[in-house]
Amino acid sequence: MFIRIFSGLKLVELFLKDETKKVFATCRNPENATKLNELLEKYPSRLDIDMIDVSKEETIKNYVEKRRDSVKFKVLINNAGTYSLDRFENLQNATKEGMLSVYETNCIGPMLMMQHLYNNQCFENDAIIANISSGMASINRTNRPRKRVSYCTSKAALNMLTKMISIELEGVYCFCIHPGWYYSVILILFNS
Repeated sequence: MFIRIFSGLKLVELFLKDETKKVFATCRNPENATKLNELLEKYPSRLDIDMIDVSKEETIKNYVEKRRDSVKFKVLINNAGTYSLDRFENLQNATKEGMLSVYETNCIGPMLMMQHLYNNQCFENDAIIANISSGMASINRTNRPRKRVSYCTSKAALNMLTKMISIELEGVYCFCIHPGWYYSVILILFNS
């Protein structure tokens, strides 16, 4: 079990309730992940925490190098996500830098996680890759102007990437999940 942490804390808690599961959690700043570290104290033999910043490919490579000979993952949940700091970002004012930064985390990062784990044979047969997407990525449901254009389009790109993975990679099942609205740090910041 491999989980990227942001709103994934509840997923970690859920999977740890099953005593047969070992969870490998990653986040950008493990030393500041207070609640995650509290879970580590409670489940020291079944939870590992490592640093990965999916916008920095070298951290992904380092993680895969560390784990590839010792672990075969059954499930990868790509849960990393970010958005423009400009809450009024739209088609008329979005910047190249802002778009690239959001795409790097929301689409390219999950692709690199999958790619490095897959190419280093770190998945069990019939492994699952679950990419956390968003209803804001729905082309069909876009019927009015949207703010946060970089977030919406990067998650739509993640949806296409997920479809391509599901068709092209043998031995893995890949799908997107739109978890709905839930109380998280990103929701707080999104609405501030």
